[in-house]
Amino acid sequence: ILLGIVFCLSGECLPVAITKLFVVDAPEVFEAAPFAFRLFFPTFLFLGIVVNADYYLQSVMKEKKSIMVGLMHSVVLSGLLCLILPVLFGMNGVWLAIPLSDMLTAFTGLFFINKSITASDSHTAS
Repeated sequence: ILLGIVFCLSGECLPVAITKLFVVDAPEVFEAAPFAFRLFFPTFLFLGIVVNADYYLQSVMKEKKSIMVGLMHSVVLSGLLCLILPVLFGMNGVWLAIPLSDMLTAFTGLFFINKSITASDSHTAS
């Protein structure tokens, strides 16, 4: 989570500097970068949660839930949102699709983890 915050803040504070690491002499790209970074970089806040939720669910033998989190993250939600959001919000929808997908997947993963912990607590209490 800490690295997610660091990456998100770097995208917020240094979008042009980061862009210059990859692009040379493209004023139109440098002009568009701050807005695009501010829409996209919040994905890093949720990415660590998604990955750790997937690994945790695997480790406690919740294979179906782990597969569900992985597929939601990499195929289902990201694919659907990449198709739907640009229609609704234009280019902003393109930049928002992955962060929104990761946010929804992170919340789903945390829900599954909570459910798993609660279920294991109720088994050990009886």
